[in-house]
Amino acid sequence: MEEQEMYVEEGTTISLKSLWAEIKRSILLIVIITLSLTVLGTLLGVFVVKTNYTSTATLYVKTTMEADTPISDNLNLSERLAPIYASFLSDDSTIVYEKAVQTLNSPTYNKNVSIQGLKDNLTVKNTNIQITLKYVSKDEQSNVILDEIVKSLMSEINSKDEKGEGDKYPILAGQLSISSDPSVPTNDKNTKFIKYTLVFFLLGILISLITVLVKAVENEKTKARTTTTGTADDTADESDDGAAK
Repeated sequence: MEEQEMYVEEGTTISLKSLWAEIKRSILLIVIITLSLTVLGTLLGVFVVKTNYTSTATLYVKTTMEADTPISDNLNLSERLAPIYASFLSDDSTIVYEKAVQTLNSPTYNKNVSIQGLKDNLTVKNTNIQITLKYVSKDEQSNVILDEIVKSLMSEINSKDEKGEGDKYPILAGQLSISSDPSVPTNDKNTKFIKYTLVFFLLGILISLITVLVKAVENEKTKARTTTTGTADDTADESDDGAAK
């Protein structure tokens, strides 16, 4: 049966049998590299990479309409209003975030947050008449931050005009309600630990196998050079013998 070979680089091939033999000879090296990187990944996941804390809240759009108004029209209006409410928390809008930052950075909370930081950590998704807010940050009190964002949003939507006589947003005022308050934060401590341990374990295997492959190739090159040198010496000896005769 013909032995299978791997083409490594120009002029160099290595058989799978030779590669497997090198892997068995280097098993201790493979274990050391893999174990070292696995431990490193575990340490990074536990002590270096900061934990994320996630809190979510849900809002829904309601409408005040005449009793004889069809339900379908009521729902259609709510669905059209939902994206408008969500736009108050878009990247292009800052008024809600400004209110939240002012409160969160006050001595009461002393959070030292920024408008851009709040935007980066907040995900807004609206589906039909529902708006879901998810806030992810390194702060263990992510629910407190999200709660202030929700309060700032409700305050802005229901605010009065400059004269204080009417609603600033007549169509929007009073139509947004809180379905669920910001949840108690969940964290990714366990998943972070598992993820980094697994990734560095696989990285350790990959690096160790590459190291073994390089060693096997270098061995084949050394054998090839030795064979070439020996052949050249034999040829030279035969030439000398022929000349002597």
